[in-house]
Amino acid sequence: MVEIYFKALLMGFGLIIALGAQNIFIIKIGLQRNNVMLASLVASLCDVTLIVVGTLFMSLLTVTIPYFLPITKWLGCAYLAFYGLMSLINSLRANPKGWDTIRSALTAPQQSIPLSAGKIIVAVLFFSYLNPHVIIDTLIILGNVGSKLPNELKGAFIAGAATASFIWFFTIGFCSQKASVFFTNVKVVKLFDFISAMIMFFIAFQLATFDVQLS
Repeated sequence: MVEIYFKALLMGFGLIIALGAQNIFIIKIGLQRNNVMLASLVASLCDVTLIVVGTLFMSLLTVTIPYFLPITKWLGCAYLAFYGLMSLINSLRANPKGWDTIRSALTAPQQSIPLSAGKIIVAVLFFSYLNPHVIIDTLIILGNVGSKLPNELKGAFIAGAATASFIWFFTIGFCSQKASVFFTNVKVVKLFDFISAMIMFFIAFQLATFDVQLS
């Protein structure tokens, strides 16, 4: 059981540690120093919910919706490619879009209007449950692996993958607060968007060549 826990922990880190839309949103909230611990908690719970559903109900899901896996796979590819393209275009702008609020929050905190807790929760739910990248990593890949384990080991698998999610989101949330001072520099912002774009393209390519089949 302990071995399954640590295997799930490592697998969870391998899948979750990717600069996708969900992670970038948490980082941006952290850079704004705006309820980032709440955002990290909600994102972690969203991941755990999908992992549990995938581990316990994957077989039922694929029988009920036979084309669920290939449809989600190609939707995920399209989503990641589009997001990567938008990030790449943004990195080439003289003044990257979407970062003005962050820079104003850092240079003139009294003039910035932080998001309410409710809006942050809704945004995290959107970036989690409507994000093919997250669904594929948690529900499909982790859920697919977990669903094939004996029932007595599924709890350890879920716990290991969930631990990876909690550690990752709270780490990037905390670290982004500490790194916020660097994002008053436009060059750093543009570099961040460029790196994000390259990661999105790489993940999209990996996903396109990955055989998401249940056997």
